Amino acid sequence: MTTSPFETPLSQDAPSPGVTAVATRTSFGTDPSGNEAFLAVAQSLSHTGSFGWSVASGELHWSEETYNIFGHDRAVKPKLEMALRRIHPDDRDLVQQTLDRVIETKADFDLEHRLLMPDGSVKHLHVLARALTTPSGDLEFVGAVTDVTEQVNTATALENALQEIKQRNEALRASEHNLNLIINTIPALAWSARPDGSAEFFNQHYLDYVGLSAEQVKNWGWTAAVHPDDLNGLAGSWQSIIASGKQGESEARLRRFDGEYRWFLFRANPLRDESGNIVNWFGINTDIEDRKRAGEALRRSEGYLAEAQRLTHTGSWAWNVSTRHRSHWS
Repeated sequence: MTTSPFETPLSQDAPSPGVTAVATRTSFGTDPSGNEAFLAVAQSLSHTGSFGWSVASGELHWSEETYNIFGHDRAVKPKLEMALRRIHPDDRDLVQQTLDRVIETKADFDLEHRLLMPDGSVKHLHVLARALTTPSGDLEFVGAVTDVTEQVNTATALENALQEIKQRNEALRASEHNLNLIINTIPALAWSARPDGSAEFFNQHYLDYVGLSAEQVKNWGWTAAVHPDDLNGLAGSWQSIIASGKQGESEARLRRFDGEYRWFLFRANPLRDESGNIVNWFGINTDIEDRKRAGEALRRSEGYLAEAQRLTHTGSWAWNVSTRHRSHWS
């Protein structure tokens, strides 16, 4: 029995982009079902699936979560044409141009696009893929696809709030009050800062999460909730963003009211007046703990596989049936 270059890692163990290790089910030396279930849960929690794409055949190999994201029947073997049909009509040209380019250049790609689902709903995806060339010269891609719809919708809600405030510059104080009311309704950690970067506002959801009062977190008091090991890096990134005058982001762990630290993505956007001067910074912090754990789980899985193979003196291999060439050797 042979295995395709994508059969086990993508449908079972789901490696991160760029990882090419493959194995048969028996290469672990023990029953891998627990490991597979752990990875499936990790992918489900982070809304991240994995995939493989053989350019020559057009075949796709999807993990369970990738099927969930695309909403396709698992009984139907996915093809590139099938996936392209689900892409939002306004994004199809962009996706096709990107695929044409990376096929020609054999390059990795990082792409965001939308899906139009059968019920009319829209999903926002972030796709990362690594280009691989088999010994026979065939081009293949291994990657991960993340459903970022919730983050996009939250960011859009914040941007809409900011846009509404921009349109009310005639009554600045009233606008700031309205902004506070709007941001307090957003189910995310939202904040604003002065042009020099010192904080002046945190929405109620933020205060409830860190368990601190508005007085405690104002100016630079918010740093008390940042993990000590991440504070210098976050502060440096924040100063770089302020100096650039452009939107930016950074990652750090934030302490919850009960003392638990979770990873967050900090995003900041400048608000300018009619003259182009920055009058405020507005930001939103998104919980990415599940995504971080999923990545760690995938890396641990790869380590378990390598150690199991070493201890059992068992190797793994993959053979491309159509070309009759070996595409992997551990």
